[in-house]
Amino acid sequence: MLIELLNIFLLGILLTGDVSDSSGNQFVNQQQRQFYLQKLYQFRRENEDIAPGGVVFIGNSIVEAFDLEQYFPGVYAINRGITGDRIGLGTDGGILKRMNESCYALKPSKVFIMVGINDLGDRRRPVEELGDGYGKIIKCILDSFPDIEIFVHSILPTGGVYARLNPAIDSLNMILQNLCDSLYLHHYQIKYIDLHHQFSDERGQIKPELTIEGLHLKNIAYQLWADYIFHYVYSGQCYQIPINFNDSTDNQGEDQKQDN
Repeated sequence: MLIELLNIFLLGILLTGDVSDSSGNQFVNQQQRQFYLQKLYQFRRENEDIAPGGVVFIGNSIVEAFDLEQYFPGVYAINRGITGDRIGLGTDGGILKRMNESCYALKPSKVFIMVGINDLGDRRRPVEELGDGYGKIIKCILDSFPDIEIFVHSILPTGGVYARLNPAIDSLNMILQNLCDSLYLHHYQIKYIDLHHQFSDERGQIKPELTIEGLHLKNIAYQLWADYIFHYVYSGQCYQIPINFNDSTDNQGEDQKQDN
């Protein structure tokens, strides 16, 4: 299913949003708009039964395809990735427009964020504005959960037809690192995670063995990612936090399966 959706949205980062929802939020095409609304409905339903304190991953298709249950067994990890999603600036549909479904309602202990490649792809906003958008996401989280741990991933390098995005990716990553360093100095629990260095080859492009088509990731890449952030995900975690589907503790492991 996800592979089919990736095929639908693959060229989305090259286009300007021209489909709106009832609130005026812009999307790349009708398929993305419909998928986005379906995911929000799914998240709202799931959130009714999710206990607080989990580890939340927020982002786009790269996050959505991350099988958290497989790579982080025993951790109550919640996937809030949506294929084709963006930061959510201005009239864009995106993370800033779904903070309740993806963060507030979950009352997480940690949040991992990766988003921005679709914003860079449509080239409608300068990287400085995208950095400001990241700042808004982080501020929204900290305003509600000032003691939360936040992990901001670098934007990954690209290859093939998407390699033209790499200079902008480098610029945005520098902004994100400076943003995280500044907030850390103000005693917030925030860390910049430099996956870009792990994924790039000598040309600054994504290593061919890690990618499907220069943008999305193969399983070996997800394993590399999981290994790199393993300590941050597991540190301080209370394992096997239950979802409140029923009152029986005997079925917790069976009841914890998440839709990624």
